[in-house]
Amino acid sequence: MKFKEKIPQIIAGLIIAAAFFLMLVPAMRDSAVMDEIAHIPAGYSYVRYLDYRLNPEHPPFTKAFCALPLLFQKVNFPLEKESWKTELNSQWALGTQFLYESGNDADRIIFSCRMMAVLLTLVLLWFIYFWASALLGGSWALLPLALTAFSPNFLAHGHYVTLDVGATLGFLVSLYFFFKFLDNPVPRNSVAAGLAFGFALLMKFSAVLLGPVFIALALIAAARKCLKDKGKAASGFFFKYARGLFLVFAAGSLLVYAAYFLFTFNYPLPRQIADTRATLQTFPGKYLPVAIRAMSADRILRPAGEYLLGVKMVINRAKYGNAHYFRGVLTEFGTPAYFPLVFLMKETLPALIILFAAFLLGARRLSGGVYEDGDRAGFGILLFVGAYWLCSVHSSLNIGLRHVMPTLPFLYLLAAREIKFYFEKPCSHRTKAAGYAVLSGLLVWLLCGAVVSFPNYLSRFNEFFGGNRNGYRFVTDSNFDWGQDLKRLRDWTPPFGEKTDKIAVDYFGGGNVKYYLGGRAELWNSAAGNPSERGIKWLAVSVNTIQNAVSPPDGYCTRKPADEYRWLKNPLSPDYVAGTSIFIYKLPRL
Repeated sequence: MKFKEKIPQIIAGLIIAAAFFLMLVPAMRDSAVMDEIAHIPAGYSYVRYLDYRLNPEHPPFTKAFCALPLLFQKVNFPLEKESWKTELNSQWALGTQFLYESGNDADRIIFSCRMMAVLLTLVLLWFIYFWASALLGGSWALLPLALTAFSPNFLAHGHYVTLDVGATLGFLVSLYFFFKFLDNPVPRNSVAAGLAFGFALLMKFSAVLLGPVFIALALIAAARKCLKDKGKAASGFFFKYARGLFLVFAAGSLLVYAAYFLFTFNYPLPRQIADTRATLQTFPGKYLPVAIRAMSADRILRPAGEYLLGVKMVINRAKYGNAHYFRGVLTEFGTPAYFPLVFLMKETLPALIILFAAFLLGARRLSGGVYEDGDRAGFGILLFVGAYWLCSVHSSLNIGLRHVMPTLPFLYLLAAREIKFYFEKPCSHRTKAAGYAVLSGLLVWLLCGAVVSFPNYLSRFNEFFGGNRNGYRFVTDSNFDWGQDLKRLRDWTPPFGEKTDKIAVDYFGGGNVKYYLGGRAELWNSAAGNPSERGIKWLAVSVNTIQNAVSPPDGYCTRKPADEYRWLKNPLSPDYVAGTSIFIYKLPRL
């Protein structure tokens, strides 16, 4: 290979390396976010004890993979606590005990696990470039790679022990191998696609959506081949794809079964039966809960029962949702506008411009009857993205853009295809040069935005919606405040030499106030009243808590008056801010 041909690969390596360093410092400095306090101890219990009693509502792969470094460290796990021995899925209490109350170095544990999450993110970036290179060529593959690598959403969630980046990798790998199966449905490709499908299912339960997408794509592929062959061997084509689909689903199911067999190996059967029945007591439905209970009581089928229990828990949660703040209102119900609007708020402006331009170019090309060989893959990707967004916008679980992140690299890939197709059309050198200049400017803007927002990627909104500091006015939770700034509160000191001997803290997140602030901090909440009445001159409150306390309920969501911080003057205008998400008030503030 000539050096000129290696240049795109070198640039891709530099982009991936830059993403690594942009994630490295936040991985060290951020305190644990909300979900990490459940995922880290759960993952360790899977790989160390082969016991799945914690966090069954999520598949195991990301949690187990991130916990692997802990096998080579001396850590104390609270096996003697009731949260492990008798309580039902007491993941939050046990997570606090494991990280902060068992004599462990919490920061070392969290950072070790996060580096594995960063590794998964780097693999994701490499795979995006690998697949895009096959579809677009090495040079144009840099565009979807850069859009992902410098996205604040991926830089944020890419260094946390959460599931969304791993799920994105699972979807990419699964669809890549399934498209290879569609091109040539031989048993070898069927098994490879099935193992990739199983990998996706072990990343996140939303991967079950791939099942109907695969069936639809296989039917379309078989019908196209029949039309191409003028219907001469219709039954043969459909049989070939039907047989292949069976192998895909069989191989995927076997991989899932093997993983759950391993991680439930030491889960006591009586305990699994009791946990399953207790969990299903409050869930609606008749047939699926009965089947899950029956499988959980069988030594052979209990891995499948545990997987289906998690699926049922996710379906239930997506149906009923969580109380959340969105556009000035506190609500418990989802709205179809949530994900589209939050996407427009949190996606970078250069990426939005590229996506919008690509949409117009693609619509113009297809309306003119111009097609190319890659449109079949493009249709498959669009079918998946459409199905995923359709399910998401009808979900009541509106707590973060991260839930639709698995679709974003696919959108970037499609956008790169359309822009490449535009530049390959015959046009004047001046027009082409202007186009390249605009595209280069947008990518420079994207890179500068990633540098400027460092290290506060979780709270990053685009310039139209508050940048790094003011996005909380529109939406919170994992979009802005997930507890990442507790260590920054620990390190905060007021200007002008004022003392902070004592500070009242109302914190939302996966950190532990006493672990980091010790005797300086007094755990607080609105109902406790004004801390200044007890001689405490400073109050720190997570912005997610503040918005949930002061925003008007939508009429269905209930809130106690004692929890509304009515005694705090101008709660949305703090005196200081730790990081971007913990508001600090100098008291008295009446």
